[in-house]
Amino acid sequence: MRDEASDTIELSKRYVRMVKDNNQRVYDLLESSYSYVDPDDAALFSQFVVDYVRNKTEVDATGKLVTPLEVYELVGSISFMRQDFIDRVRERFTLKKAELQRHAGIKPDH
Repeated sequence: MRDEASDTIELSKRYVRMVKDNNQRVYDLLESSYSYVDPDDAALFSQFVVDYVRNKTEVDATGKLVTPLEVYELVGSISFMRQDFIDRVRERFTLKKAELQRHAGIKPDH
């Protein structure tokens, strides 16, 4: 049983590393191209940046929260990537893809 629990924890840690690497790439993209963000999306994208920075600052290498609980509860939870951010990016991608297909005379995907 111990090996299964250890394996599960190690697998979880690998997934977290993958998410952190992905978020680094998203952060880099936002940092280098923020001027392209639609004003309607700025608040969601800014929240992603805040969560990213907080995650890098308030969580140590072992995954332990280093922020005192009282402060953490005051400023709120940290998310790897909030669902509304994911939904908005997916929505914008779909709209932009359809627009580009229309301009290129390509029948849109359904």
